[in-house]
Amino acid sequence: MSRELPIAEQVAGMIGEIRRHGLGPAAIARESGLSRQSIWRLEAGESRAPSADTVERLERLRDRVSATKDRSH
Repeated sequence: MSRELPIAEQVAGMIGEIRRHGLGPAAIARESGLSRQSIWRLEAGESRAPSADTVERLERLRDRVSATKDRSH
């Protein structure tokens, strides 16, 4: 039986994925339109229930950096 990860863990994983593409917390904040403090809290798991808007912003950024990386290979 498969269980989906809690949203806070999914978001922390997304931020980790974005960081693996070379963006640090300040760049992630700038590119996503979120505050640096929010990025740090999300990554640390301190924010248990991020808003749908926050999740969407990070998903768009993840998709953008992934697409950029794919095109560079």
